[in-house]
Amino acid sequence: MNSSNYGIYVRGNNGQLESNFYGVLSNIIQLEFTSLPIMNLVLFQCEWFDNTPNIGNTVDNKYGIVQVKKSRRYNKTYDPFIFAQQAEQVYYTKYPEGHQG
Repeated sequence: MNSSNYGIYVRGNNGQLESNFYGVLSNIIQLEFTSLPIMNLVLFQCEWFDNTPNIGNTVDNKYGIVQVKKSRRYNKTYDPFIFAQQAEQVYYTKYPEGHQG
């Protein structure tokens, strides 16, 4: 069975608060500027999950594992793009059956 996982994670902060974003990659856009010096810019278009602490995601205090509620989406749809250099890859998996938490 083949499967793909396009999980994206971006570290962020809003002043003094850490505000990390988790999402899935929906498109890759490469822009090439042909004037000298020739430059390429790669953008990732992402669908973001709600990053509201204890509502959109929770962090296990003991292990530091982040639980993302994939049914909740980030409500600001006007900001789907990031530079490829900002992204870190994450893997999403379901909780094992019988998980209590």
